[in-house]
Amino acid sequence: MASLTPLLLQALRDAPRRYRLPSLPADAGTALAAGTDTALAFAIESVRRAVASRHAAAPELADLFITALAHLIALSLSPSAATPLSRPWCCRRMNRSCGSTCSWPLQRPPTAAPFAPR
Repeated sequence: MASLTPLLLQALRDAPRRYRLPSLPADAGTALAAGTDTALAFAIESVRRAVASRHAAAPELADLFITALAHLIALSLSPSAATPLSRPWCCRRMNRSCGSTCSWPLQRPPTAAPFAPR
């Protein structure tokens, strides 16, 4: 079973994929400049690689991760940038008087069918 792991990992690396992700930036500064999503991906992948190779992760990765995550949370709480699902929650948090008026989109209609994969 142990010999199957490298074979499986190689198969996963070589398998054709419908959507390929772009390469990650070379350093944390470039990742942060590229945007929040890229900075988070860079921090997570860099720590994953460090753990996989049994090395200590660079200390600046924690700062990068926290900074990018804080930006993502702030962005998600902004009513103008919120998604249709999080907009009612933002409205309630910003204005308590909207109460149940803003909660209806978050509720599933009683006749809705459960999710069925295609």
